[in-house]
Amino acid sequence: MEIVAAQIENADLIFEYIKALAVEEALPYQVSVTLEDLKINLLSEDARAEAVLLKSGNRFFGFATFYETFSTTTGKKGIHLDDLYIEPEFRSKGYGKELMNYLTRLAKSRGYARFEWWCMKSNHNAIRFYESLGANNLEDLCIFRMDKSTIDRAE
Repeated sequence: MEIVAAQIENADLIFEYIKALAVEEALPYQVSVTLEDLKINLLSEDARAEAVLLKSGNRFFGFATFYETFSTTTGKKGIHLDDLYIEPEFRSKGYGKELMNYLTRLAKSRGYARFEWWCMKSNHNAIRFYESLGANNLEDLCIFRMDKSTIDRAE
């Protein structure tokens, strides 16, 4: 198994993984990304986010997307993991742990102070997995979001 940087020619595959993850989270109606969005905002030289793919031989079987953050409390950058998806037949084989370890090492090599992500409260398997890695569930924080329609109404 290897972890490789996603390339523009992987846009279709990443698009399918994003849709599959949304279905698993019972949120397919929230996916509005297009292939063009992915090519420009995730896979171009000017992208503000990054993607990696899990690969065995010539077969891809998962991905992660992440982007750089900044914390005023640490004065340092960090990584926010946006999506992590592994095809069902490849789960429970240690690949998720390898991917998280890869991202942790990446954060360390870049001198980052944090590696953060969100998880659906209903995803108990993921919560147990993340806690087994030593991650802390920040139960005292709430996540707020303004969607595009709210932003568009701003005066």
